[in-house]
Amino acid sequence: MKIIFVNVMTLCCLLLPQLLFAGGEPKEFVMTPRAQKIFDQAPKTPEALLKIIKEFMDNPSMNGYEFGERVSGIDREYWGPESEGNDFRYNKNVLYKSYAPLCGNCPYSYRTAKRTLPTPYFVNDMKVVAENSHFMDISISFQTRKRLMTNMTCEMTPALVQQMLGTPTKIDVTSPTYERSSGRYYLRYYYNFGRYELSIPFLAKGDNEPELRKQRRSQTVEQIRQERKRRKNFANHKDFLALTLRLSRLR
Repeated sequence: MKIIFVNVMTLCCLLLPQLLFAGGEPKEFVMTPRAQKIFDQAPKTPEALLKIIKEFMDNPSMNGYEFGERVSGIDREYWGPESEGNDFRYNKNVLYKSYAPLCGNCPYSYRTAKRTLPTPYFVNDMKVVAENSHFMDISISFQTRKRLMTNMTCEMTPALVQQMLGTPTKIDVTSPTYERSSGRYYLRYYYNFGRYELSIPFLAKGDNEPELRKQRRSQTVEQIRQERKRRKNFANHKDFLALTLRLSRLR
């Protein structure tokens, strides 16, 4: 009887992960004509990415999956494991589906030897409303520590963003003494599109140097005030590059 019990438990342990994740894994990748078309039409420049975002802002009823495919260049059939939640920002009661559009089984995935994505940036996360597939949230990295892709070069500047989207609704600069800033002055553009908000943090070239970050942590209140004021001026944004981009539903 004891041997039977042990065997049953062993079998359960082997099957449990498969039961938990059944239906959640993406399909085995096949470069179908549809997948190839989405791959080929993916943004290859920051201008192309901003154009898609602007088109979405002009037509916010666009299907969330379609928007995600256009931004990531990956067919929704091959997105990462699906999960659900309802704890997103201001939409605590809205059930959403979350994906990582990395296509783990694709030949252009960051997990393979080729390590080339259809885009020169990294799509971290994508959320859509479970009830109606409306777009909810997407997060993009232009610089990442996650096994850099061979084509990870997408330099989005404040000048380009303003050229494509106009003057930001709000411009903010963090203090280097703020816990999450870690000695950096983050310049952040905010665009409010009614139901959605776009936020883009920038750093100036050289801002990540350890010695400079150490010095800034000991700056006086007046020095910090003056530097934050200086960085808010668009004339001083010429050597800034975007780190990430996030487009989120507010309500």
